[in-house]
Amino acid sequence: MGRLFHAVYDPVMAPLDRVGLARLRREVLRAARGRTLEVGIGTGRNLPYYAGLKSLCGLDPAMEVLKKARKRRPAGAFPVQFLLGRGEAMPFQDAAFDAVVATLVLCTVQDPALVLREMSRVLKPGGRVYLIEHVRWPHGLGAWTQDRLAPLWGHLFAGCRLNQDTRQLLLDSPLHLVHEESHWKGLLFHWIAH
Repeated sequence: MGRLFHAVYDPVMAPLDRVGLARLRREVLRAARGRTLEVGIGTGRNLPYYAGLKSLCGLDPAMEVLKKARKRRPAGAFPVQFLLGRGEAMPFQDAAFDAVVATLVLCTVQDPALVLREMSRVLKPGGRVYLIEHVRWPHGLGAWTQDRLAPLWGHLFAGCRLNQDTRQLLLDSPLHLVHEESHWKGLLFHWIAH
């Protein structure tokens, strides 16, 4: 299942990028500065949108997507390192990064609460976490539809929890929410936390 998902990920994401996700990536990620960690870098779809970084470390548990991400590495902009690893057990010292990024990742990791705690652990004091995630739709019919689709969706999309309350997970984490913005009628959010 994972290999199939990795093979279709870019074709599935391309239309979403065209209808506004790429613009949102650019808007959110241009604020990241210094030594930055991207958790779940995947095929590297965010790489073109970073600016002003000292360095970037991309962490992902799948070697096949890291190979694709390497091909998207920006030429000469900033050093990029790709590491095989899981967000639940990040192989970094405490307070190692100025910024931590995750886009459409918390829905697929095994333990999103632990990943958020790990993000907090590796973030330097004064650093920022930048998140773009889909959530359980706040509208009755939309939430009902997500609940019905969730089992099949998870099977097709590498365990993605379509109806996860990611906002509440963030609020329950050691991170402190400093900015929140809703997109696509409340289905997608971007958050900044420290």
